[in-house]
Amino acid sequence: MLPAQKAIKTMRVLVIDAEDEHRQGIQARFEADGYLNISATDKGEDAIRLLTTGLASRNPFDLILLDLGLADRPGLEAFAEIRGIFDVPVLLMVDRAERALAVEAMGKGGVEYIQRPVDLRLLQIKVWTMSLGCWMAVTFTICVLGG
Repeated sequence: MLPAQKAIKTMRVLVIDAEDEHRQGIQARFEADGYLNISATDKGEDAIRLLTTGLASRNPFDLILLDLGLADRPGLEAFAEIRGIFDVPVLLMVDRAERALAVEAMGKGGVEYIQRPVDLRLLQIKVWTMSLGCWMAVTFTICVLGG
């Protein structure tokens, strides 16, 4: 395994998705691929709690996968609160009808979005590029190097 691949596998990822099957599928796929630090919840409130309990040490996650169709609160509201706590990359998962919300969230600091149902291979590619400080924007790739 290359050093970059090892670093990606140690990323701390939080999956926030209201649908059990979808959330568990993403978590299982990442764990099967060797990711060591995957947390998951179905509620925005639980995610906020996970983030705020990590405040004492530092940001507990390197990446957040956020379903904008949460059941307990509006996805954009959860997104805004998450961004208010930490400057962590957020990959938005949206249904076709929510794409306008994803574009709005990206204007407020969202890094990338993926349409549901999520193609797990495409999700892995997006996570990989985001771990390198890159993200897809419209039809080209932007990379921020040097931190």
